[in-house]
Amino acid sequence: MVIVAGRVLPTAHQQAGKIDWLGTILSILAMNSISYGLDGSPWPIPTILISLFLWVAFVISQAKVSLPTMPLEIFADRERMASYISSLLFSAAGIGFWFYTPQFMQGAFGFSPFLTALGMLPMAVLLFIVAVKAGKLVERWNNSIVMILGFVVVLLSLVELAMVAHTTNYWLLLIGTLGFAIGFALAFATLATSGLARIRLAVSGAASGVYNTARQFGGALGLAIFAATTAHLTKIADVFGQAMLIGAGLTFIGLVLVVILIVPAEKH
Repeated sequence: MVIVAGRVLPTAHQQAGKIDWLGTILSILAMNSISYGLDGSPWPIPTILISLFLWVAFVISQAKVSLPTMPLEIFADRERMASYISSLLFSAAGIGFWFYTPQFMQGAFGFSPFLTALGMLPMAVLLFIVAVKAGKLVERWNNSIVMILGFVVVLLSLVELAMVAHTTNYWLLLIGTLGFAIGFALAFATLATSGLARIRLAVSGAASGVYNTARQFGGALGLAIFAATTAHLTKIADVFGQAMLIGAGLTFIGLVLVVILIVPAEKH
């Protein structure tokens, strides 16, 4: 891919810069401490309070340095801001699906790891196909409509998976996984577009970095939430069902943000 990119991509204008070490360290500590406070810390409340202090310190630092890791101006546009938050929530919901579905197939269905991989293969193939075709759907309708469609399909799929958590029918599970693949591909392709809407070229790299960080941090945060809320459950079917419902709730909040903030912004 490096070789292909070097031959195909146009040469971009280079600008000098330096690493914002203070902002980088504060952001890492803030993200890790809130995840640790939600699940793992023997002192959860103090850990979360420390995390909040670190987040405030991080934001203040970004307002003062000349070349910040996270330029605050990228949040001035409500479409971009909603894209980052929705991506975080969507990734948090998605990690529950990716983490618990293989465990459910092995624990409830008795599948081997290899058979579990084969069972999830149709979803992986469909996700790839839909992701490739997502651009044409955006051209036919628009970015926000395809985004809403993706969120709704994922929401319905997670609810369906929660409903079949106490069955041992693979085909019912397959319906939910295929729906998740379609919605996941549509939503993430369009969220990435909104994350760079109307951005200055000078900070476009930082905006792209914030979007991808929101995705990765959402996964870590989501896994902490799922682990904390299912720790008291012993049966994999109960764990899976509750995780899917929590994921549906996170997806619904992201959908509300899309409807309230992204859709009106794209109309203007």
